[in-house]
Amino acid sequence: MSEEHNLYAAASSHVIMREELLRAYPELAFDEQALLDTLEGVSSFAESVRYVIRSIDDDQIIVDGIAERIDELTARCRRHDDRIDRKRAAIAQAMERANERKITLPDATLSLSPAQPRLIVTDEMMISPMYLVQPPAKLDKRKLLADLKTGVIVPGAEMSNPGATQLTIRRR
Repeated sequence: MSEEHNLYAAASSHVIMREELLRAYPELAFDEQALLDTLEGVSSFAESVRYVIRSIDDDQIIVDGIAERIDELTARCRRHDDRIDRKRAAIAQAMERANERKITLPDATLSLSPAQPRLIVTDEMMISPMYLVQPPAKLDKRKLLADLKTGVIVPGAEMSNPGATQLTIRRR
């Protein structure tokens, strides 16, 4: 039986016991403390509530532990992502220094090619409303990127890293 079910059963039993006590001893209606003390002696309701409160505390400890572990794993993931980026950049830089555009290995083929310029929105408020998608108003980055690629000057947006190279790794 679940903790909640036990609690509800204890609450129902508690109500019945309270009514029975008041029926048998009507004077308890005028002495709230005596009624509470008597109920505490015959009812398991307070103990059931206490049990559920302790269970909540146990669950909170688990939730906190999981959240802490998630934070640790998220930080670890970021560190590994950064390591991957640094290693890829080192390979690309080494290939450029060695003047090698392509390397074929047993488990991968690496090649340097011109990096595709990425859109950088420097000030979204300056960009013409024609690039907004409705509803809600949202920047149409595909249209903006297409226009920038054709040479249209759009205040508030520009292309990134023209002439940069990127590393492609294909796994076998």
